[in-house]
Amino acid sequence: MATKEPNDISASEWKVMRVVWELQSCAARDVYQITQEKYGWVPATTKTFLRRLVNKGHLRTKQIGNCYVYEPVGTALESLCKAVDAIMENSLERNLSNFDRGENS
Repeated sequence: MATKEPNDISASEWKVMRVVWELQSCAARDVYQITQEKYGWVPATTKTFLRRLVNKGHLRTKQIGNCYVYEPVGTALESLCKAVDAIMENSLERNLSNFDRGENS
């Protein structure tokens, strides 16, 4: 089974990223509200995804008082291109590995 790159974005994380890209700079509570309205998520779920995205380097955050403000590190297009590149690379490696074992079709 292929290992995930540490900066891979899950389907749910993409949803959070879309909210932050749309708002550009936003408080955590804004993201909580939107994800609750759109997806029915509780704030703790969104908080987990925000933390993961910060840890993976896709979001940066700063604390202002008792509020956290999030900003995307890159554009949506940059992130999408990286994701497509990773998929293509993984696919090529898998196909070459199968070819090496004589499993090509």
